[in-house]
Amino acid sequence: MTKSYLELFGMGSSPHQWKTEAPTLQEIRNYLVEQPIRIQKDFAGKLEEEMQQPFGTEDLGPK
Repeated sequence: MTKSYLELFGMGSSPHQWKTEAPTLQEIRNYLVEQPIRIQKDFAGKLEEEMQQPFGTEDLGPK
């Protein structure tokens, strides 16, 4: 996920806080349609690996 998407749509975000223009519905749709391909590519051969540290939803929001 792009950093700008995390800033725009992360936990506690609001359109009133946006400093950049939001993606169009077509851009969001394209991103979601391509998501399974990215997941398969990024995690190919890694799904059997043990994680170094647990993953939680707090890892998704802006820092």
